[in-house]
Amino acid sequence: MATVFDSISIGTEIGFSNVSNDPTETLWKLYVRDNNLYFNGLTINSSISGTSGITDDITTDDKSNFLFKKNFNMPNTNNDVRFFQEKYFDTRPTILKSQLWSQSGEIPSSAPSDLTSLGDASTADNAGTMSGNYSGKTSTTDNIIKKYIKLEMEAVTGSSYSYQGKTDPTYGNVIKEIIPFNYDPYGTYFYLLYKNDGTLINYDEGDWIFDSDNGVLTFYNISEVDGIDSDNPPLITFYKYVGKLGLNTSHIANGNVGVNKAVPEVSFDINTTDAIRIPTGSDVQKPTTYNTDGLIRFNNDNDKVECSLYNGGSLTWKNLAFQGAGVNNDAETVFDKLNINFSGNDINVEAVDYNNWNVKMNQRVEGSLTVVGNIINISTKWRINADDNGFRVEKLEGGVYNTKYEFV
Repeated sequence: MATVFDSISIGTEIGFSNVSNDPTETLWKLYVRDNNLYFNGLTINSSISGTSGITDDITTDDKSNFLFKKNFNMPNTNNDVRFFQEKYFDTRPTILKSQLWSQSGEIPSSAPSDLTSLGDASTADNAGTMSGNYSGKTSTTDNIIKKYIKLEMEAVTGSSYSYQGKTDPTYGNVIKEIIPFNYDPYGTYFYLLYKNDGTLINYDEGDWIFDSDNGVLTFYNISEVDGIDSDNPPLITFYKYVGKLGLNTSHIANGNVGVNKAVPEVSFDINTTDAIRIPTGSDVQKPTTYNTDGLIRFNNDNDKVECSLYNGGSLTWKNLAFQGAGVNNDAETVFDKLNINFSGNDINVEAVDYNNWNVKMNQRVEGSLTVVGNIINISTKWRINADDNGFRVEKLEGGVYNTKYEFV
């Protein structure tokens, strides 16, 4: 803060709007009293008198070192050490969800042609003309991009050379989420700046810089530009990102919902390689009020995925998944509709046909059964090897067990 106070009357209070206020009130006020500067009742600087003002004790070297080292995610604890010699803190810049353009990958490398061709008299989204219209125009080919033409800015309070977006009563301040001018190296996203009368302001005129993050335009040599002041603010043309913000990657098109899929092709289109999470609960938590087929959930009582079946009178649930962990000496269900049954010296592989268990494969063996882990030793030559992928009936041949029957 480098403001200089000339001829300040002790006891005068200044509010944010630079209007004098009651000296007995101090809340949210910047004021001088007894040669001290206060803000909200707290001393900012002491011994202010005449034209001495407030000095900025942070040197230019301090500032440049801070910014340079921060670029490498390092603190500035000592101006005399290089950035790689600074103490390392395992931190990263703060990024809010609201700062994330979740559809940024869909921004075309050059501005959409249906927007680049627009002029002052073209039709905006609200059916008005484009020039000065805060509704802008949404691209018909890339609906995450809007173009605005010659929006009037307003002076930043307390600055004679910086300007910001106005807050429109209907659309708010739209000068934010601006696509950077260099997103396309060929310049299709360039900002265009005009005087209030519509005269183009060249890039090197007034040494202006537009900060697309905060929507603030600054002239570093405003004296070079005639006709720009708080009563005659500049006009700006730009392209704006209007896609989803945050960690939201879902899209809707033609009534279909897509996740990581810009144009979903079916009702629910998930474009991913990991997994989805489905509802999980116990037997007693099963839904009972939905009379429909096709509901899906994970039952954590039996560790199976199940699907609803409505027969017109009641809602029932059928298991969809299989569990193949472990075997026993009696009967082991490897799949929901596949079973291994031991009867005497017979091994029967059974499957469900029309809700009944029927033998699909029989192997007669001699000897007693022993179980070691997932392996059932039937005799000195036969065994069943079961795991999560299914089971195999194996025979010992030449010292090696070879698969004779396999169910996966």
